[in-house]
Amino acid sequence: MENKYKIESTNSQIAIGSSITQTQEHNSNVFNNLRITVKENIKDENEKIIILEIIESLEKHKNDKKKFKKIYDNFILKLGTYINIFSPFLPLLVKYLPQSN
Repeated sequence: MENKYKIESTNSQIAIGSSITQTQEHNSNVFNNLRITVKENIKDENEKIIILEIIESLEKHKNDKKKFKKIYDNFILKLGTYINIFSPFLPLLVKYLPQSN
């Protein structure tokens, strides 16, 4: 028997086994939420500035799928050790990427 649950919240925490993942159902503020996450979790000021600039560029080019993809790829590379912090946002950003045929 499979249990299905629908959780609607602007900042839900879902525990699966021993890991906790934050999800954001309302992605209209995904870029603001990314900025907040950077400011709260990245201590290195140089890395913080670089990632915040990339987020700014992502937001600026969200309607230009080709430019967005290039910036997104760079964003993923820059995240490096922080990928676990930002993984809940990645599905929200993918909608801005071009669709492959």
